[in-house]
Amino acid sequence: SPVVSLTSHLELAAPFQVLATANSTSLDSFELDARWRFKPRESEDAFQPLLRASFHQPIHSSAPASGSIRACAATPG
Repeated sequence: SPVVSLTSHLELAAPFQVLATANSTSLDSFELDARWRFKPRESEDAFQPLLRASFHQPIHSSAPASGSIRACAATPG
């Protein structure tokens, strides 16, 4: 899914899953994913620490909604 940069430190994504069968197509789940970069996006450092918070909501499942917060590292690009 596309990621939108709201500021040079904050990014937001809204991925979703579509379930298709021979008879129907429907939205299966969606997610909200926010990423806070400790260094600005323009930084070319090889180590890019970030904090990621996500929320997952199933649509056609009895599974409850779930969320998580993770510390990660990413490479530029």
